Amino acid sequence: MTISQAVAVNAPLRGCVFQLAPLVTIDQQGKVSGPVIDYFRRHIEPVIGRTIEWQGLNVARLLSNLESGECDLTPLLSYSPERARHFRYIDPHLLLLRPVLVVLVPSRLHSVERQEDLYGTSIGWSSQAIVPPLLQHPQIHIDTLSQLSWEHGNMQKLLRGRIDAALFSNDISANHFRAKLPAATRLIYLPVTPLQVHIVLTKSLGDANPELAQRMRQVVERVPLASLVEPTPRLWGR
Repeated sequence: MTISQAVAVNAPLRGCVFQLAPLVTIDQQGKVSGPVIDYFRRHIEPVIGRTIEWQGLNVARLLSNLESGECDLTPLLSYSPERARHFRYIDPHLLLLRPVLVVLVPSRLHSVERQEDLYGTSIGWSSQAIVPPLLQHPQIHIDTLSQLSWEHGNMQKLLRGRIDAALFSNDISANHFRAKLPAATRLIYLPVTPLQVHIVLTKSLGDANPELAQRMRQVVERVPLASLVEPTPRLWGR
């Protein structure tokens, strides 16, 4: 092994992450923090023998940087066949999340049992994030934001009446932002399959370092992130 190869093997990995507050938070200076980042520092990094330097991005930029190799990994990506063509997913999933809607108390929406309940609504979400199949219909408008603080942006649109509901991947994040809103809101759990999110590596990194993926997989199996951030029922939804 040459000196340059040795340095590359031990160099910090470049992690990309989108905001999923309070699990992952990106402050105004771009600093990334939260239980997910702590999990990697305390449990993943010691096992793989490399540190991770985190960069906060929106979902669209994160996917682009992963595909181009400007980032090496991301911690919370949901699966799609298209994404799997470009990235290396690590099983098992890191978290299991149940999507929810946040609406203002006067909203006509009190529960969602079927897709027709959402016809005629405008729902705020994150640009380039996967839309649950339940919400994929011409009579349901998905209004997306690409900014880093997309959750805050959607809650402000909800407050101003520009959307009918804000979509969150889980109730922890939804309740975090509900508590900051100066208006009464209601949480609606969607009748969808819980969302699996995974650690994802670039294809080149995963192919060149199979032991890296294996070590990460062993950590996830031995120390589930869900056991450290919240009781499982909170992640699944009640």
